[in-house]
This record gives sequence, C-alpha cells and structure tokens, in this order.
Amino acid sequence: MYYDALSKNTVKITLTDRDMRENSIRAEGLRTRSADSKRSLIDFLKKLQAESKLFAGKSAERLFLEAFPSEDGGCVLYVSTLGCDILPQPDSVPRRHVVMCGTATLADAAQLCRCVSRSVSGSSLYRLDGRYVLLFRVRPSAADTVSRMIAEYGVLSDDPVDIAFTAEHGTVLCASGAVRRLTGLC
Repeated sequence: MYYDALSKNTVKITLTDRDMRENSIRAEGLRTRSADSKRSLIDFLKKLQAESKLFAGKSAERLFLEAFPSEDGGCVLYVSTLGCDILPQPDSVPRRHVVMCGTATLADAAQLCRCVSRSVSGSSLYRLDGRYVLLFRVRPSAADTVSRMIAEYGVLSDDPVDIAFTAEHGTVLCASGAVRRLTGLC
C-alpha cells in the first residue's frame, strides 16, 4: 500500500491484493457498493489515520470516497475531506529559510553579524563581485527582525536563485559559523 497527497484535502491510496485481504475489503463489494464494503473501507481509513499522518488526527466534517478495483485484485481509492486537511500543514514544524545580504566592507559584515547573532541559526560568508555576501539561516518568526537589521547594512534577498548563484559562483570565505567568527572581529 502507498498513498500520494494530491492536494491539501485529497489523497490517492493504492492497495494491493494482499492489502485488500488484510483489511477485509473485497473488490466485488466495491463494485456493488455493499454495506459491508463501506464498513470495511471506513475501518481501513480509521486504521490508516491512526497509523499515519493522514488527516492530522482530526475528524472531517464530510468524507468523500471513490474506489476503483484493479485487475490485479487491488484497488485505487481517492479520499477527499471537507473540514480538515489530509496531511498536517508543513509549517507545523518550525522551518528555517535562508536570506542573504551583501555589504561593501568586511567591517559592515562583522557589524551586521553582531546585530543578528541571536536571530540566526546558521551562517556563511562569500566574496562576490567585490562585495561580502552573508547567507543566514533564519526562523520565519525572526525573519522580520533580521530583515530590518539587514536594511541598515545592505540589501536583503531571499530569492533562491540569488542565493544559489552566490553559493555557486562566490568565493567561500567561511562555509559555516560566519556569525560566530565575524563577531570576534568587532
């Protein structure tokens, strides 16, 4: 068995013949839409919800289910919900994103590092086109604070293309821990 989230409230579940037997789901019952088949599918979905991250531990207001038996004895299920998402929101786990700032001098880069040192969890320093470019790994909750500080020293960018270009074409001066090293210069 495997499943693919097709949208925030729809999942495609593919069951093999063995999965069908283990969960007492019969292809014939799916074709005729029998009460036993419906009960078996609901029991299966409850079991799947308990064992996986599907439905994020919530109950849906409405559940829409389509089942398509396959020739090999398995089936494909499409499950859509109303009132809850299939998978938990990705932001439920604090993510970190990368922002960058170019400064004219190493002294400006060091001063910026001193200002943002408590708001970043990772940093690196590059030299590109005569400028010092700092890449910071920042929690979304601290992004506004870091953005305001960066505006005093250079130009903020969180564009993945700019960041990738810097990492690929810039000269690495400090691959990690740039904030820690540069704050020692101030």
